[in-house]
Amino acid sequence: MSGSEPSSSEVETGQHEQAGGTGRRLAALTAGPLLGLATYACLRLVMPEAADASVAGEGALTEAGCRAGALLVWMAAWWLTEALPLGVTSLLPIALVPVLGISNARDAAAPYADRIVFLFLGGFVLALAMERWGLHKRIALTIVLVVGTRADRLVLGFMAATALLSMWMSNTATAMLMLPIAISTIQLVEGRVGAASREFSACLMLGIAYAASIGGIATPIGSPPNAILVALARRAHGIEITFGQWMLAAVPLSLAFLGVAWLLLTRVLHPLRIGEIPGESTLVREELARLGPVSRGEWVVMVVFGLTAASWMLRVPVADVLLPAAGAEEGGFWSVLGEILKHRVDDTTIAIVAALALFATPVDIRRGEFAIDWRAAKQIPWDVLLLFGGGLALASAVQASGLDTYAGGKLEGVRGLPTVIIVLIIAVACTFMSEVTSNTAQANVMLPVIGALAVSLGGAEGGNGSSFGPMLLLFPATMALSCAFMMPMGTPPNALVFSSGRVTIRQMATAGLWLNLIGAVLITLHARVVLPWIL
Repeated sequence: MSGSEPSSSEVETGQHEQAGGTGRRLAALTAGPLLGLATYACLRLVMPEAADASVAGEGALTEAGCRAGALLVWMAAWWLTEALPLGVTSLLPIALVPVLGISNARDAAAPYADRIVFLFLGGFVLALAMERWGLHKRIALTIVLVVGTRADRLVLGFMAATALLSMWMSNTATAMLMLPIAISTIQLVEGRVGAASREFSACLMLGIAYAASIGGIATPIGSPPNAILVALARRAHGIEITFGQWMLAAVPLSLAFLGVAWLLLTRVLHPLRIGEIPGESTLVREELARLGPVSRGEWVVMVVFGLTAASWMLRVPVADVLLPAAGAEEGGFWSVLGEILKHRVDDTTIAIVAALALFATPVDIRRGEFAIDWRAAKQIPWDVLLLFGGGLALASAVQASGLDTYAGGKLEGVRGLPTVIIVLIIAVACTFMSEVTSNTAQANVMLPVIGALAVSLGGAEGGNGSSFGPMLLLFPATMALSCAFMMPMGTPPNALVFSSGRVTIRQMATAGLWLNLIGAVLITLHARVVLPWIL
């Protein structure tokens, strides 16, 4: 620590920067409600005289719709500028929805206790338990070791490990875990091959950033927009998406996307001219040796995690087998078990049971140590849970006011376009918009309107089995919101990789532009070929 005092010029500079930050925040705080008022005024100009929802025709703009539109723009402004912490902005519906007369206080608060919030809560506890005992690091190192030490295979191994972990953990935590291991590998390669390591360095670092986002689309808990869609589909369109259904739909897309990203990085943009990397296998084995033998805590987490993942994926298929098998044995054991699995238990139940099991399972009785405790659980990102609740509350207000139906009707101008073009336009728009704004905030703002557009274009409210159900647009839009690959500020993994100094902005922008465009095409093809058979 330096013993010298800061100069007066340094103090003044710091004060100016602080004042500038405060000024920008105050401007953003003021802009939110002002933009909301402006939106209300504009909507009132186009609102028919019959402003009462009971008098106005179906799909007409009402007074409640104008107020919901104002709230939507206000919250979007604060979310996008982060005038307040995202979780704090997410509390606005509780305060304003009843006051504005959009719905009552009970209905405004109910979405904050939606079961998808508790599904993510259980997922967070599982992820924290993995991190606490180092199981995530052991999994990552084992995958890298198994894949091999050829340069291209090593990049694939790092990407596969990152994608697998980000299916269950936050993308940011996954990237933070993988980066130190990757940097050690890069330093080893630099010592062996010198300047030839530059392409390998760019491939590896970009691969980790991109794989974190690509893996996140594979499960409902992999990325916040996924959970928002699951809840919105149920609340607004009556479509129930199970954990297994989501994985059945999204894992093939994630795998294809991961393979394309790997080929693009290692064969096209940064061709690798390095074969075997001497010493890499030893480095990984040394890292594994430092972890020691698998601890009791790791075993506990591994068992709970394995049972949880299996239950998420197999609950409905097992119930479908048990119920017909029970046949005439009405009230018998298998019949009751099938009934419980099919109708009484859902993915949230499984997640919370898993979290409770981790809290209740001792690892070291003498020391009073359990698989996870409240001190570790305090690291749960509570602001993300509030963000889910706020987004669902906003979506409920928009739906209750009829604003979503009105907006969907106004977008019917795309009706004459081929379905594949509509999906592609939405995928491209969502992809590039997520480069500059939070994808969670974008999901909260855009998905209700996109769902209404899908319904207005001919989908039945239920969607399942419909030739143009809401999921045909909602699912690709959600996937696209996780595909910000161009800019460091697009996602936290991008920012972490860029901050390492191993990737230039030009390298990230070039690779990201290609992946953004390829991703939009892949998502569109998936929506037309695979999705109708599953959701």
